[in-house]
Amino acid sequence: MYSKLKFSYKHKTRWKMLIKSYSLILLILLIINSCAKSQTPKDELTKDSFSDYQSGLILNDLAEDLSIGIKEGDENYVLFKPTDIVIDSDSNIYILDSSIECIRKYNSNGIFTKNIGNKGQGPGEFLQLKLIEIQDDNIFALDDMLRKIEIIDLHNYNSRSIRFRHEIDRFVPLQNEKIYIGYFSQIKDNSGKYKRIYLINLYDRIEGLETPIFSGTKFRKQIILKEILNNRTLIISTAIVYPWATNSLNHLYLLDLDEDKVIVISSSGSVLFKFNCYLIATNSKKNDFLDHKKRTKRDILNSRYIPEYIIVDDVDRVWVLFTPNLDKKSPNEITYFNVFSSEGKYLFSTKLNEKIYFQPVIKRNYLYFITYIKDDYPAVKRARLN
Repeated sequence: MYSKLKFSYKHKTRWKMLIKSYSLILLILLIINSCAKSQTPKDELTKDSFSDYQSGLILNDLAEDLSIGIKEGDENYVLFKPTDIVIDSDSNIYILDSSIECIRKYNSNGIFTKNIGNKGQGPGEFLQLKLIEIQDDNIFALDDMLRKIEIIDLHNYNSRSIRFRHEIDRFVPLQNEKIYIGYFSQIKDNSGKYKRIYLINLYDRIEGLETPIFSGTKFRKQIILKEILNNRTLIISTAIVYPWATNSLNHLYLLDLDEDKVIVISSSGSVLFKFNCYLIATNSKKNDFLDHKKRTKRDILNSRYIPEYIIVDDVDRVWVLFTPNLDKKSPNEITYFNVFSSEGKYLFSTKLNEKIYFQPVIKRNYLYFITYIKDDYPAVKRARLN
């Protein structure tokens, strides 16, 4: 009897020791796994834009000082469907009105001077105006239907055309007779299925050749137009991959909408660096913002404000615009701007008490943008950067 009890006691003791040993091994494995996760290789190219950020955002309202657009009256000031703006060296304002297929010119005081272009298929004529850009006092106008860029001399209004086989999504003319063009295409994946891809190429206007610079496959629906028709709201959306802009060195600044980062790429196609761009204050007196280091994809999708546009101004500062997320029914129509140096260092933030539609422009310390007055009729406004 005694021997049986002794055996039972030894047996239980051995099991207890085994359980303790396995528990200890499991604990060690969990600690090792946790350490491995915490030591996941960091993206060496990503800069911490907010490393010097201490307290409260430098947050000021932009002061509006000009508005072009009326509901009814003089037809030269009734804008039907403005979709793009450019500013020349004399601060004249050019507005693309896609409903009448022409470019309207106003002086720096907002006084109408002339219409540029007509409907048609000849020189200086358009069937479906989509975008305009300006470079060296030449207007570059993209006709989406004819797949051409019309280059119009602003001194004599003579024009010449460049034809493309692509349906161009965005373009930026450069100083050296070259143009960045962005467009959608398709490629076959390993399974033989076609996959949609977004490309940015550098087009040489003299040689007529294209050099690949960037390709991306991440897409997200983005609202590009909101129209008010007989008290009905019409939302038109499109699949986009990266809003992008260029600086004076011809570097590309691409806004990664999934990661809240800006990717900087040289004109040879190499990625130079990335930087974080998300930091939103909802009250200038409080540090009421979401920490960019803890921000997840779910936070991005559920945000009241989402990154929508990127601008590089004439002194190479990078402006990332955050607009209300219409899916989340943001209670106000404030546009926030985070401003960075060309090297990705956070400088300051500002805001505008307007909802911005389409790509805005910053020239000589002024912001030019398209909005809707009381959700009723469109206007182009100018605001001074304080």
